Amino acid sequence: MIKKKKKSRAEGIIEKRNASTDKVAVIWSRVSSADQFKHNNSIQTQIDACMEYCERNGIRVKKSDYGATNESAKVAGEKFLAMVTEVQRDPEVNTIVCYDYDRFSRNASEGIMWKTKLKSEGITLIAINQPISQDNFFAESIENMMIVVASMDNAARKHKCTEGMKACIQRGEWYSRPPLGYDSRKEGKKHIITVNEKGKILRKAFEWKANENLSNEEIVRRLNARGLKMYKQRLSEILRNPFYCGYIEHRYLGEGKRIKGVQEPLISEEMFNKVQENLEGNHDHYEHRDITPEFPLKKTMLCPIDGSTYTGYMVRKKNGQTFPYYKANTKGYPSNVSASTVHLAYSNLLNEYRIPEELHGIMTEVITDKFYEKDGKDKKEMEEIEKQISVLDKKIRSVRMKYALEEIDEPTCRDAVEELEARKAELTREAAGLNEELSNLAEYVSTTVSMSSQLGTWWSQNDFDTCQSIQKLVHPRGIYWDNEKKCYLTVEENEVFGLFRSISSDYETATNEKQDKSCDLSFLVAEAGLEIFPGLSCGVRRCPAAAVP
Repeated sequence: MIKKKKKSRAEGIIEKRNASTDKVAVIWSRVSSADQFKHNNSIQTQIDACMEYCERNGIRVKKSDYGATNESAKVAGEKFLAMVTEVQRDPEVNTIVCYDYDRFSRNASEGIMWKTKLKSEGITLIAINQPISQDNFFAESIENMMIVVASMDNAARKHKCTEGMKACIQRGEWYSRPPLGYDSRKEGKKHIITVNEKGKILRKAFEWKANENLSNEEIVRRLNARGLKMYKQRLSEILRNPFYCGYIEHRYLGEGKRIKGVQEPLISEEMFNKVQENLEGNHDHYEHRDITPEFPLKKTMLCPIDGSTYTGYMVRKKNGQTFPYYKANTKGYPSNVSASTVHLAYSNLLNEYRIPEELHGIMTEVITDKFYEKDGKDKKEMEEIEKQISVLDKKIRSVRMKYALEEIDEPTCRDAVEELEARKAELTREAAGLNEELSNLAEYVSTTVSMSSQLGTWWSQNDFDTCQSIQKLVHPRGIYWDNEKKCYLTVEENEVFGLFRSISSDYETATNEKQDKSCDLSFLVAEAGLEIFPGLSCGVRRCPAAAVP
């Protein structure tokens, strides 16, 4: 006797479904976006129309709340798959009713696949706005064609939308949700992006990184204390985003391309670049792994012919001793020079920036004034912090009052007060740090004047890193060495040190004239604010008839 094969559960469900003479349906509705939900055939509109169709055609609706908002019809979404799975497991349901075929699927191959699979299991798909009689010989082909048409319509819409987005980006307009710190609105066809209150707080993060090179952890702590929730990874992304300095990067522009946007910049381009340098940890533009104490001028000393950097090498004499030399890899240019020669020349050049001892007093006053000017900015920062602390105090009192009036329970009150007190403690700690900065002002200013007056000595007596720091401070773009005339030619010098040298030079040439040096210097300070100005000569000693490229 041949044993009869046992039916699977799925086969049993299909058999029961096919044996039924009644039409039992579920209703599937879908919108792709919130905008469609508001303005274009909402979920409820689709359900109402489907319910009316079923009532008119004698179809019993078993479930009508299958629906998805913000779910694309290009691929089978989570809610769609959940609906199909439930229908497949229910032997009573033999029909799925939807508003249009494009509500079922806009992907031709996937839509036809699902329709065919469901039909093989005894489940019919009905689109109420495109009804097709199942008695029609071409019914299945027409249904498939309608799904293909929906797919083509979706492709046309996508192309039109994509072209519009590309045009928008190419005009420098950001069409989607802007980064943190910005609000977006439309005026006609234009996208207007402006800085909001969060952006004003976020600006501080760029300032702290650019001006103080604070760690990301410290910046996150300060932002959180000011009420702007932040974490390290997100801060790192924000600090690297050129959108904040007025630029746009987008895949529609192409890989690595950047254009000027029309959005309101949060910071200047200069500040953004400074932040990038500090983030890279290489704001002095030299590599610490290449530390060579014998050659402190490497990557600072440049060839006047092509601007290439001098490199160092050791020369071994017959007696076995080795001596450091520099050379530039410029063809046809005699560049080999003893390190002792260029080191002595550079030390002497730095000594030209010394401040005459007679002017130490007035320069101390000038630098002190500059620190007090900075202190004014710190005071403004302090006022902002005190204002925020006052706001937190009011919130704490408000929370406690609500608890006293039994508007909130004890755990809620305790949690809220703890969070507010923690933010207040952070701000208080920051305020204490600002007050502490100028506590040793006199000593700091005295040391600054003293060091500035003997840069050459400091340079010749310090280690590689210190030498490189001094070089980058005084000559940020390097300095040319003319090996034929054995002298330096500068590309650019720090404006403050340029002023020091000008004051020193003018003072020495005016020693025989009777004039009030204090008034003279005060005038310079008032006019220049420790910056170079046209009235003084601030050029570096140059070789006769030498041309700088």
